[in-house]
Amino acid sequence: MAFGSQFKVAMDELFSHASELGMSFFSGLVGQDRGTLPEVEQSPKQYQEISHALIKAWHGKDRLRYVVMPRFSLSCTPSMLEICGDILKKIPTTYMQTHINESVFEIKSVMDLFPEHKDYLDTYEAFGLLGQRTSFAHSIHTTPDELTRMHEHGCSVIHCPSSNGFLGSGAFPYAKHNKHRINIGVGTDVGAGLSFSMWKEMGHAHLMQMRLPIEERYLWTGTNILRAMTRDGATFMGMEESFGSLDEGKFADLALVQSPPENYLSQQQMYNQSLSTENFLFRLATSQEDSLIAQTWIGGKSVYCREAKEPYHPAIREPVF
Repeated sequence: MAFGSQFKVAMDELFSHASELGMSFFSGLVGQDRGTLPEVEQSPKQYQEISHALIKAWHGKDRLRYVVMPRFSLSCTPSMLEICGDILKKIPTTYMQTHINESVFEIKSVMDLFPEHKDYLDTYEAFGLLGQRTSFAHSIHTTPDELTRMHEHGCSVIHCPSSNGFLGSGAFPYAKHNKHRINIGVGTDVGAGLSFSMWKEMGHAHLMQMRLPIEERYLWTGTNILRAMTRDGATFMGMEESFGSLDEGKFADLALVQSPPENYLSQQQMYNQSLSTENFLFRLATSQEDSLIAQTWIGGKSVYCREAKEPYHPAIREPVF
């Protein structure tokens, strides 16, 4: 799932390339109609019309899914949020993604704009945006009452650790979300995040948990890190029957992680007999480099091979723009 653009032409291009690669890809037009640059704003009516056109063209085609994406309450009027809720109601197979409770300043600003609502979550709940296909990025300062309601509606949360650390937003209370039985995915949030790599992101997830008091920490293991990037992500999107593990019958969306012989991790594996698979997975996350990915496949089709003369699949060999 990727945050989209504010322009239809860009979304058509994005969906087109994802389709050509055979990706399981979820995205949508970003909606915002106040508090930002006029060039990237649409009226609620414009957003509705463009969204329906994109849904008709791409939603359900191959492995593509459409996501209704209000930027966040801070940049949306009640009319925009109402339109987003209307799209979800009319086309219930679509998804919804936005941000919530990222920083204390953001929360205060949202409540200043929506004084009649009891909390940040209510600015989405009141417009019918909560459900089993709803996901919220960040959720750092979410209250116990909001967590309870998220669970009741079946919402999911996207943990974006390097972005949270870069902006100083706070450390994600993973254990608290787990206690409320909320599905948790992991995101790179490269608006402020440091990499597109999920391995690197999980290394930052460990570092951010270490900022919390000991009793509030979620301690990552190599197995939990691997699951967070694979099976948990599929469950998060309600697609665990199609991908996320090596079970027979699922799409072969695979990455071969193989450290080059000269890499220090290979040397550790060779000479450190106590370096178990569990410890090796953990070290991959806390010291990951691009060179560790030997090959990747999408739907069984190789799209990258480190040793090949032309390592990238033709569909992604040339820049899009």
